[in-house]
Formats: sequence, structure tokens, C-alpha cells
Amino acid sequence: MSSVSLEGVQKILHLDVPYPQFKSYDQPFEFVVNTVTVKAIAKVSWRRIVIYITDPFEILAWDCQFPLFSLGVMMLKRKEILARDGKSELDDYIERTREAYIRHVTYLQLKPQIDAAQSPILNKHGAELQRLKLIYELVRGRVAIRKSELRLQFKADLVGQKPYQSELKVLKNEEFEARYAHSNLEREIEINLGAMKQKMIDAALDNNSNGA
Repeated sequence: MSSVSLEGVQKILHLDVPYPQFKSYDQPFEFVVNTVTVKAIAKVSWRRIVIYITDPFEILAWDCQFPLFSLGVMMLKRKEILARDGKSELDDYIERTREAYIRHVTYLQLKPQIDAAQSPILNKHGAELQRLKLIYELVRGRVAIRKSELRLQFKADLVGQKPYQSELKVLKNEEFEARYAHSNLEREIEINLGAMKQKMIDAALDNNSNGA
């Protein structure tokens, strides 16, 4: 089977575009929303743009990282879109940061309602999550002890290579399954809580927009 280089893939996908050259830099900026001065900073590197709000609170406002294999074409496309819309890079930073600021302020205003709406999910799954976490910690501790015992036995020629590797594999699988059970439920809860939070924020913003 012949191998295909990164350059070959880029050419097939019509992504063989030279990388735009620009310097890495930090761009502080500020704007006003409802008499509040919002301060932020955009950290621009060769393939990533990250914007943080620094005042009146500190949050991540935007994180854009282009795929490496299509970096050139996506960076050029972004510049074309900004030029088409008559916006500068700074205009785009302010627009995205303003949206992040408004969403976070809306979240802070809605936090009591969001917490109340999320409470049934936490009550339903909280005990099970703690149980799975305890199981994982117990399994991890037991596996660590047994691995240590096995290494000593193997070094002392009390167990052969094959049974040694076989039991290590079993122990690894046991720890993985316990960790996966906990992390999978934890992730499921996070997704559900996050979706509920975003839905309530979106609804509030829609209401504000319609009432404006």
C-alpha cells in the first residue's frame, strides 16, 4: 500500500495554499456595554486565536484553532470573510467578545434559576456518580498494590513472563473499566447540565431581543 504525504492530501483537497505570514502578538482592547467598560486581550499565534475577558471578570471569550492540514486556506478564508463584511480583525475580536460578555452576564443573572433547574439531574445521578468514583478509587488502589507485588515476584523469578504479562493486562482492563464507568457518567451529566444551561441562556437572550 502506497503512503500519502500531508502535501499530497492537501493537494487532493485543494488545500495546498501557502500559509499566510503574520507575527504572534497580544492585542489588548476594550469596549462598553450598558455603561460597563469591558477589557479583554486577544492572544494571536501562528495557528490559534484566544481571547480572554480580563475585566470586570475573567473568562475565556473565544478560542479558535485551525486544523493544521488546512491551516493556510482557512486563515485566508477568514481574512476574505472579514474583508467582504468590511470588518477588521479588531472589529471581529470585539464582536465575539461582546457576545461572550453578554452571555456570561446573562448566565450570572440566571444562575439561581439554572441551579434550580439542574438540581433534579444532580439529585438523580449524584449518588451513583459518587459510588462509581469510590469504586474506581478502590480498584485503582488495589491494582497499584497488585502490580507492585507482581513486579517483585517477577524480579524474583517467582512468576514467568507470560503469566506476568497476562495478569498485568487483566489489571489494566479492570482499572480502565472502573475509570470509564465513572468518567462516562460524569461526562453525560456535564453534557446534560451544559445543554440545559445554554438553552436557558438562549431563551433569555431571545426574549431580550424580542422585547427590545
